[in-house]
Amino acid sequence: MDTPIISATITCSSTPNNTLWGSASTVETTTVCIRSSLGCISGEVYKIDEDVSVLPTPGHTSEDVTVLVKTRDYGTVAVTGDLFEREEDLSEPSLWREVAGSQFPDKQETNRNKILAVADYIVPGHGPMFKVSQEIKNRLKPD
Repeated sequence: MDTPIISATITCSSTPNNTLWGSASTVETTTVCIRSSLGCISGEVYKIDEDVSVLPTPGHTSEDVTVLVKTRDYGTVAVTGDLFEREEDLSEPSLWREVAGSQFPDKQETNRNKILAVADYIVPGHGPMFKVSQEIKNRLKPD
């Protein structure tokens, strides 16, 4: 299926079905493959345009990414996949560390803090979007 309206797909965690979108470029995990070019970008920030960028945020797995979107109504929205399972894991770390399982908990904690510092809202892997309040930002651990 060739779908010209869809120009890119972004997967926050590895999944095998991204070939469904025909000629669309694919951002899957920490490697970006542009269908119209031969190369891939791996392990670095990929800027789609002025308002959308993809950042490597390993932790839950080694390949996870977060999509940052600058919006007019919500400020910076982070689509994080399983970097955040749901809002409740902010107050109960065992939800992302043990229950969901983190392959690299130190990296995940570092990347969670980085995203919390820049995001106004987070779309987690398994729950509704939530606001990153000033109270949450005040609890961040310094680097």
